[in-house]
Amino acid sequence: MVSGIVWVLRTGAPRRDVPERFGKWTTIHSRFRPWTAQGILQKVWAELQRQADLKGQLDWSMHFVGGTVVRAHQCVAGAGCWRAMTCDRQGFTGCHGKSHRFQECPNP
Repeated sequence: MVSGIVWVLRTGAPRRDVPERFGKWTTIHSRFRPWTAQGILQKVWAELQRQADLKGQLDWSMHFVGGTVVRAHQCVAGAGCWRAMTCDRQGFTGCHGKSHRFQECPNP
């Protein structure tokens, strides 16, 4: 079951897609939620890291950072927007008259 939790965290796949060899996805999910809320998983990972560090199995000189980048307009980043979002049948029109079609229009 722990392997199933690790598989979901590593792959980012939906819990329903967990391979059968890890057990029922419902069992994995029902353990993952409370363990996360109670901080149990964080304690387990911290202890595993501590033990690996004591054995000299960790290389602290090398670090990895996720490389996913999502570009946003300056207004989204807090630069301020001089015009409020409006909605028409084509989608949202935001600051500077640019169309923002990533959201559905609430007023079709």
